[in-house]
Amino acid sequence: MSRRLPIGVATTYSVPAIELQSLDDVKLKTTGQAPNTLILTTLLLSIVSLMACQGTGEPAPQAYTSEPSLQQKAEQAVLAARASTGAERARHLLEGAAYYRTLGQSDKVWETLKAVDATQLSGEALGQYTSLYAPSLLAQHKHFQARDLLTASKLESILATLPADLHSDLRRQRGDLFSLLGEDRAAIKEYVTLSRLSSDSNYIKGIHNKIWNILSHAPSATLQAQSANTQGMDMQGWYQLALAARGLGDISQQQNQIAQWRQRWSTHPASVHPPANLDIIISGDPVSPTQVALLLPLTGNYGEAGRVIRDGFLAAYYDSLGQGGGTPLIKIYDTTSGSTPDLYQQAVAEGARVTIGPLRKENLAELQALPDLPVPVIGLNYLDEAENGDTTPSVSPRPANLFQFGLSIADETKQVAERAWLEGRRAAYVMTPDTGWGERARTAFAEHWLRLGGTLVSTPPYSLSQTDFTRIIKPGMLLDESAQRAQKIQRTLGKNIESKPRRRHDIDMIFLVALPAQGRSIKPTLDFFYAHDLPVYATSHIYANSGPTYLNQDLQGIRFSAMPWTLPGMVDSHLLPDETLRDTYRHLYALGIDAYQLFQRLGLMQASPQMQLYGHTGTLTLASDNTIRRVQPWAQFSGNQVRTAGQLRAD
Repeated sequence: MSRRLPIGVATTYSVPAIELQSLDDVKLKTTGQAPNTLILTTLLLSIVSLMACQGTGEPAPQAYTSEPSLQQKAEQAVLAARASTGAERARHLLEGAAYYRTLGQSDKVWETLKAVDATQLSGEALGQYTSLYAPSLLAQHKHFQARDLLTASKLESILATLPADLHSDLRRQRGDLFSLLGEDRAAIKEYVTLSRLSSDSNYIKGIHNKIWNILSHAPSATLQAQSANTQGMDMQGWYQLALAARGLGDISQQQNQIAQWRQRWSTHPASVHPPANLDIIISGDPVSPTQVALLLPLTGNYGEAGRVIRDGFLAAYYDSLGQGGGTPLIKIYDTTSGSTPDLYQQAVAEGARVTIGPLRKENLAELQALPDLPVPVIGLNYLDEAENGDTTPSVSPRPANLFQFGLSIADETKQVAERAWLEGRRAAYVMTPDTGWGERARTAFAEHWLRLGGTLVSTPPYSLSQTDFTRIIKPGMLLDESAQRAQKIQRTLGKNIESKPRRRHDIDMIFLVALPAQGRSIKPTLDFFYAHDLPVYATSHIYANSGPTYLNQDLQGIRFSAMPWTLPGMVDSHLLPDETLRDTYRHLYALGIDAYQLFQRLGLMQASPQMQLYGHTGTLTLASDNTIRRVQPWAQFSGNQVRTAGQLRAD
């Protein structure tokens, strides 16, 4: 009998409980031991007598079975381990842990496996132990301990010799963990190996979807470098395919590039079993809207923001035109010149097949209230993100043709929270500006962080005009209380003592929402007040890829959720905003570029929610509520430079 999975335990016959439906519900309890026949006979006669006194009512009979339950098998295996030593003890413990896993009792799995002496394991038993213990470690948020277990040299040396199902399970666990920790190359290598171990086409396509998800988030420069330097045809083919599909031209150009790759790599696993997203692009309708309307504020308080989005949109338009791609007729309407619903109706009457905008939330709400939207609207804001941070759905029903796409601060802060949580942080100190978007960031982070199980301490919001942050950070770090404690000790002892102020120790990270100018003052102040050892996590507002690089020194060590366009090698460098554009507007230029790419692929994204668009603002997907979600890469300030960081994936 196989010892890899729960094995049979010698059956101990028991007398089942006999339950009465009257009197005091007298029961016989099973003991797991052979019953004394005389005692059993006497008890049974007593029960019959009692039942006779109760009239003719008959209790419902219970089925008799000699097969113990999974729970009993697990407990018996653990009991057997207590009476065993060496390899036999480990075998019983692994057997019990496997039963507990089947029962979904993760705590019992954890407790049982902790009793195993892993140093004594080898071969298949070591593989079983690792397969069971690694998920338990992950459930305890011990990601890097799980990684050490799954990559131990002792396991590596026997991995390929293990039974097929155990080998596949360990490869899958390794790939998933590498992907989670942002070790993309290692994850792809595991998945490529895993796909070769199966002949099930559906299973293979599922693995290929995981590979494609990783490649969809990889910087273009990384894909190019890996394509040139990778050994092994399968791996090289994947990188070249990702580059072929990465083009930001129109959809027909993208299809042509993929078709050329398939001709060169006709026997590659991705040609035989294409990832779902690639399949959608290949089979999608290449026809794009022939006329597009831009509904943007070009004058007034929001005029500069609208003009920056327009410029980004047109930059992508002319780039596609220069590459020989098909381009639509573009008509631009100033939403400050009239009613947004009227302008929308005018654009439709003049031939628009899709409208992009409006930018302001109020204008988008006006379109939502219309009885009918005959052509799709890609609004450049989110109606559900109220100014007070409330993200409950709006009351008005949303038309099927209304889509929402923007730079959601709420989405971004949730990604920061998930990143920090995966890295083991549990207690956050929060700093945000006293603006509407700052309050939304604070609220969204707090809600998600508390939902994850973390704790937080918030400081009063700071002003964007503030330059000295001492009055916020010093009391926030409880340094005044530290000084008061030192003074109290001096008074008690009656003499001067040497003391060093100590910051609070009930936090293990800082969540910061700040523009570059404020960040360059806040980080040195934190360092000065003894918080230099606390990791700082920030939103993309901290970096706008502008100004002299030496200014980045004051942001040393900050990790942040970045816009791809701001990072070296992430996107084509010729589609970047002008250096003179203010920091507060530079991300809007990237939003305009992505809006141009988005309208061409909206139909494909509707056909498959799994489809991803690698854009300048992040990797874009369409959610079920017709909102465009962005996943952003991670970066860190290191010296004067900004460097990409591993892309931890909470999903």
